[in-house]
Amino acid sequence: MQRSKNSLLNFLLIGCCSLTALFITPKTSYEPVDLPKLFIMTIFTFGILGLMALHLKSLRSVNRYFLIALGLFFLQMLISFSFSGAPLNQQFFGTFGRNTGLLAYVSLILLALASAALVSKDGARKIMYSLISVGAVSIFYDVLQTTKHDPIKWNNPYNSIIGFLGNPDFEASFLGIVGIALFSLFLNSIIQKRSILILFSIFFDLFIIVRSGAQQGILVFAAGAIITLGLYLKTNQSSLRKLLKPYLALSFIGILLVALGSLNLGPLGGILYKTSVRQRGFYWNAAISMMNKKPLTGVGLDSYGDWYFSARSMKAAVISPTVQSNSAHNIFLDLGAGGGWPLFIINIL
Repeated sequence: MQRSKNSLLNFLLIGCCSLTALFITPKTSYEPVDLPKLFIMTIFTFGILGLMALHLKSLRSVNRYFLIALGLFFLQMLISFSFSGAPLNQQFFGTFGRNTGLLAYVSLILLALASAALVSKDGARKIMYSLISVGAVSIFYDVLQTTKHDPIKWNNPYNSIIGFLGNPDFEASFLGIVGIALFSLFLNSIIQKRSILILFSIFFDLFIIVRSGAQQGILVFAAGAIITLGLYLKTNQSSLRKLLKPYLALSFIGILLVALGSLNLGPLGGILYKTSVRQRGFYWNAAISMMNKKPLTGVGLDSYGDWYFSARSMKAAVISPTVQSNSAHNIFLDLGAGGGWPLFIINIL
């Protein structure tokens, strides 16, 4: 009975993540990306809630500190929802084009609980293979887009590669995560015949990321690959383990150079720095200003856009007076702006 329940829960978890990533409604709704995904995720996660409610014993395996953190996260979101003063409808469903309000985060909390309850090597392996499968479908669609064979006529101001996520930055980052999963498979099958196929898949994945023009996809893959290779060396029982310390030293230097380059400092500044980084700095400063103005409740869930003009710095107003944003472009600061310093800290925990 327990095994049957776990199998169903695992099916719902993988089904939710896979369909949410791929589901769009370009011909039937004015908002064809975020709102349909919220719809799918909500249906699945409340099914997960019902199943977990019938088997509360499954939560005993979840780390209690993680449960406490999730509970505090949910409680602080309710406090912000109730006392921030932002429109309740907007806080519940999220702002148009993002839909990251209370409903979305309750769904994500339930996904986190289900994932923690099912943690096992077999479950992780199934999730990884489903991630790679969704990535393969996305890459196929990206190829159609970049070769101008997309059957959907998007009103797209970005690069042609937007995948099923509606934005080249999102798609590139997602493919970066898929690349990390492929890289972990490659490390565990170096001496097997399939390693050549996996290596080709990684290079093709990176090729599509480069075609998207979104730098962060490469950075996501690089960060994940560094961590994955470090864990591989640490757990390796052969002589390769001796390479761990010099590898960590080189990785630290590389990460430092990339961080400085993103700020237009160091030898990589001319390659990595973009004017959009400066603009994002304005967004981050505005989010911190919102957190300071309403430290306990924030300005309201997914309500950053209502406060941006009043919270931005004078420098931002002079350099980009007409530029508006409904996001801090940083998930930690987005939550902090919406839910105050408590939600910012709890999210990190």
